[in-house]
Amino acid sequence: MSAVNVIVQRDRACIVSDGAKYDAAGILKAIGPKCVSLPHLPALIASRGACEALPILQYHATWRFPTFDHLIAGIEVTVAEIMETYDFDSGISPEQQFTFVGWSEARGRFAAFGMVTHDITDGVRQFAEDTGGNVAAVLAAVPEPMKLIEFGDDMCAPVLPDDVAEAIFSGCATIDDVDPAVDGLKILEAQRQLKVSGRPGWPAAHHVGGFALLSTVTRDGVTERIIHRWNEDRIGEPIRPAAPFKPAIAPARDPLAGMSRLQRDILRRKQRKAARR
Repeated sequence: MSAVNVIVQRDRACIVSDGAKYDAAGILKAIGPKCVSLPHLPALIASRGACEALPILQYHATWRFPTFDHLIAGIEVTVAEIMETYDFDSGISPEQQFTFVGWSEARGRFAAFGMVTHDITDGVRQFAEDTGGNVAAVLAAVPEPMKLIEFGDDMCAPVLPDDVAEAIFSGCATIDDVDPAVDGLKILEAQRQLKVSGRPGWPAAHHVGGFALLSTVTRDGVTERIIHRWNEDRIGEPIRPAAPFKPAIAPARDPLAGMSRLQRDILRRKQRKAARR
């Protein structure tokens, strides 16, 4: 149950992900990134599933696609070829959930897409039962395997309870008000508290840990930075989150924050002019 979260804004798109690799018992086996970059497109690829599959897809996408639009047009065929070509009996699970984020010239904006390689119905049902979610509602949204779908401005996986998500984003009027580093870490902290089965039949455990990676794509390229490390996580032990994360209801953010004095004056004049109409 890796954490992969997408934030698509006007001037950038971000993936906020964790770095925990665990086994069926929920024991932390290794720590590393679940999001990789293709700076020449520019784009990001993230994976929920066996970590070994991600560099394989990164390699093929790097050399096959000159732009993000080409990637989106051809990724279904590429993933299908990878699934048929590689020997997944060697320890790499064929069950993957991929996320693709980048700048689309054709759309004139940043965009995010997702794709599952298998039927995730049983896993989604198990997650909903573990978290007390609406089973019927989440099952209705299960995507078709091997079909690319476009996300909206945001996507959280695993899904958070409505009250927690509302608290995290309470001070944001639009997606552009979201601070990917600050709010993204809040999302990961909340996901870290979830104790669920990684797959049907596995014992419930905490799966989000290691570190928080903020990957950002702009029209100029890609940047990556670690925004937090959970130093208490130990290889060979289960993940044990600290006290339950309870995000406070944030006040509405000042729309003038970050503007110069001239920009503030111009905005106020426009607001006064609009009020007189």
